[in-house]
Amino acid sequence: MEQFLAPEVQEILRPWYPSVGIALFWFIVYLSYKRLALWFFRGTSGYFEFNIGTRMLAACEKYIDRLIFLIGFYYTLKMVPHEWTKDLGFIRSLFGTLGWICVFCASLKAVNVIKPFFVKVLGEKGVSANDSLANIIGGVVRIAFGVMCICLIAKEWNFDIIGFMASVSVLSVAVAYAGKDALANVFGGLIIIVDKSFLVGDWISVNGVEGIVEKITFRCTYVRTFPQELVVVPNNLLINTPITNYSKRGKRRIDMTIGLTYSTTKEQMTNFITSVREYLLSNDKLIHDDVRVNFTNYNDSSLDVSITCYTTEKYVAAADYLNVLSEINLALMDIVDECGVSCAFPTRSVYLENLQK
Repeated sequence: MEQFLAPEVQEILRPWYPSVGIALFWFIVYLSYKRLALWFFRGTSGYFEFNIGTRMLAACEKYIDRLIFLIGFYYTLKMVPHEWTKDLGFIRSLFGTLGWICVFCASLKAVNVIKPFFVKVLGEKGVSANDSLANIIGGVVRIAFGVMCICLIAKEWNFDIIGFMASVSVLSVAVAYAGKDALANVFGGLIIIVDKSFLVGDWISVNGVEGIVEKITFRCTYVRTFPQELVVVPNNLLINTPITNYSKRGKRRIDMTIGLTYSTTKEQMTNFITSVREYLLSNDKLIHDDVRVNFTNYNDSSLDVSITCYTTEKYVAAADYLNVLSEINLALMDIVDECGVSCAFPTRSVYLENLQK
């Protein structure tokens, strides 16, 4: 192209060739990124259930575009044939700051994209995988990226990193001391989720609060009581207080006592106990290995028969348990009639003595 230009024009343009070449180079890098990255991520997305490659590119694309533009613009500017471009310290620091901010923003988006994949991997490893755990770990990763970004930006402006880190450490100690309860709640939430003491949807009782767990967050756990109040319990309290998790029961105990009248004969009592035991052993909603029916006590107004059995795991929930209990009580009424016995109720006999004066 130089043969079509006058020598004077060639002299003017020749110093600009390096900067134009750098600009073209980074433009090619940008086009290659757009083509190759799209091809690579789309090609590999089929190997992941969550289509992680395409999602990652969609989330971080604009920040990567800006980062490539900043790098290309800086190096192009550095090759511009002017005296003021010889000292680009301020511009380099400015562009470096903007670049690290782009990296930080892209990392935040990437964490959100990876979260479902992370939950799936944890589930396959046997760790309780839910949104609560993913949110907590995602928050920790975001904080780590934020601290790293601040340090790198400080380095770009030639701050004393050691002094800066010492200042940050002192500030962190002060903040940690001031917010020790909040930090205790955060670590408590991590312990609850990793240890699987309870999960969202479990029926628990803790510190006088009984209900269904609705949500587990950084700071607290939300429990919906049966009267429908929403109770917010700090995680720090949960890890230092005994927790009863009713949802973890493999069976649920039924314990009742039936009092028969004193007019019941030995044969009737034996027949009643045998009939009740046979009914309980034939009920497929009960565990048959531990059914106990015994004549246990001569009470003031009754002959007491103790009945102990356990529902299967399928019937431990409140509604199912009450249905089974109602079914057993109705069956016991039929057995009482069939055996010719009567249920006792508190009575008292009063004898009047006629004293002749």
